[in-house]
Amino acid sequence: VEEKGGKLSPGEAEAVFASILRGLAHAHSKGVVHRDLKPGNIMITPDGTPKILDFGLARIIDPGSPQTFDEMGSSQKIDSQTPTMTVRTEEQNVPSLTQGGQLMGTPHYMSPEQAERDETDARTDIFSLGVVMYEAVSGRRPFEGKTLESVIGKIMEASPRKVTELRPDIPYLLWHVIDNCLRKDRKERTQSARKLHRDLCDVKSEVKNGVVLVE
Repeated sequence: VEEKGGKLSPGEAEAVFASILRGLAHAHSKGVVHRDLKPGNIMITPDGTPKILDFGLARIIDPGSPQTFDEMGSSQKIDSQTPTMTVRTEEQNVPSLTQGGQLMGTPHYMSPEQAERDETDARTDIFSLGVVMYEAVSGRRPFEGKTLESVIGKIMEASPRKVTELRPDIPYLLWHVIDNCLRKDRKERTQSARKLHRDLCDVKSEVKNGVVLVE
């Protein structure tokens, strides 16, 4: 998915990520946590439908545990030849994938719990998807750095710049949803893909009805 400057309009972002969240909620309902969500792991089918791929770092958890959620969609066959999501941002000289087999995930999209080598659950994917959403609408990653250590330091301690400051045309309601995905403490984060899907639908509805959230 590419738009001018690699940015999605608010309407496009809602449509793309609502579809992604249906697939993610389905995976979580089966006890599967992806742990490496990033633009390169989101493919776009010929009809424009986004799908999640590459579960190579996925962790299987008990589908009956509190960290898994109800199914929202059916599983679908993935065509590996289909293009992946692209967001144009300045490349940094930071390792992508794992570092010495210890950090599980891609540094710029890694959750705080992954950075601390802590246990992961479905909320780990929520954080990573929040990073992807931030990047898709702003054209910038929320946590930048020239080294692995500096990127991780930002993920652990820094608050990203508000999307609305980078793009005044983005509804503050949408930034509010993204910001809730990027909470350092997973207990304060949006708790499920299903809830995040509802939040995005609410943003679409409220913006359409002229609701404005004041900072």
